[in-house]
Amino acid sequence: MEETTYTKKDGVRAIFLYLISCFYPVVSSVILPYSIRNDVLIETSQWVLPIIAIVVCLFLVKTEKRSFRTIGFIPIKSIRPIVIFIVGTIVMVGFEGLFCYVLKGKTHISSNFSNGFIALSMLTGVIEEEISGRAYMQSRLRGFIENERVVLIIASFLFMLSHYPPYLVLGELLSMSQVVILLVLGLVCGIQYNKTHNVLIPIITHYIYNMVYFY
Repeated sequence: MEETTYTKKDGVRAIFLYLISCFYPVVSSVILPYSIRNDVLIETSQWVLPIIAIVVCLFLVKTEKRSFRTIGFIPIKSIRPIVIFIVGTIVMVGFEGLFCYVLKGKTHISSNFSNGFIALSMLTGVIEEEISGRAYMQSRLRGFIENERVVLIIASFLFMLSHYPPYLVLGELLSMSQVVILLVLGLVCGIQYNKTHNVLIPIITHYIYNMVYFY
């Protein structure tokens, strides 16, 4: 990955994109369902809005006159990224399984891969979160803070907070278990990105984690 120096202006762009990522779930999950009764439009918005956010991210990269490599668009040329993907995925699914077993007594595992709509909406959402909230933000925040580990922790915390807006609009809060799992997911995917500089690795881990559930 090319060496890049980021500025505070880049950090401001990252915060701007982060706010967009926080807002669109409110539209697709709260505003539209409560204001219209068109199920097709609501369902379409759940995969179209993330795509719009991705386009905004790509546009920002081009306005910076930087390569898409700076947001992890690089080929996999060794076994190392694959190993990091496998380890990260096992850690996340295993952590979720242990969490569900200890706190809720859930012992069975299944997935949503057979549901086409869920699979599509989850995929576009995950791609947006990892490109915008991980690859773009985690790199551009270096314009404010040079320490990579500090940025990783901040980005993971912001990733968790980005899931709050739909709940807050409805007057609710994330449960403590949701907070913990989102923080761990943010850290695992963030470490994967820092180690590989390839956004595809955290995308696949995040997607598999989202699609698997315990009951």
